[in-house]
Amino acid sequence: MKNLFWVAVLILPLNLSAAEGVSMTPGQWEMTMTMNMSMMPNPQTKTESVCIEDPEFTPEDFNLEQDTPCDLSEIDVDGDTMSWSVECPAPGGSMNGSWVFTSHGDTVEGTGEMTAEMGGMSMEMDRAWEGRHVGDCD
Repeated sequence: MKNLFWVAVLILPLNLSAAEGVSMTPGQWEMTMTMNMSMMPNPQTKTESVCIEDPEFTPEDFNLEQDTPCDLSEIDVDGDTMSWSVECPAPGGSMNGSWVFTSHGDTVEGTGEMTAEMGGMSMEMDRAWEGRHVGDCD
């Protein structure tokens, strides 16, 4: 069971059928995410502790909702780094962006940028996250 912080990291649905992933040390992780949005005056930062049981992490692990999958393109797994572009349906518009995730085994880091066009309005956001393995799952 993957109760991952990544759901909070990416608020959009992603769906990837078969992709290779990057290695991560299974166990308890401390994850910190910082989000900047064009409509928020200050960055928002959140830290959580999560148990990651699978030793391989793929973009599929970012799935939030299977009913409205995003279209992924330019998917690349190069060693310990994954990157991909994404286009998602949204109420009255769409969201487009790109993501990069790198694992160093006991630490991870990533960034993502999204632009949303909904109902004639535009919104931009970027996220950065980092994590570190802190031990065995509780």
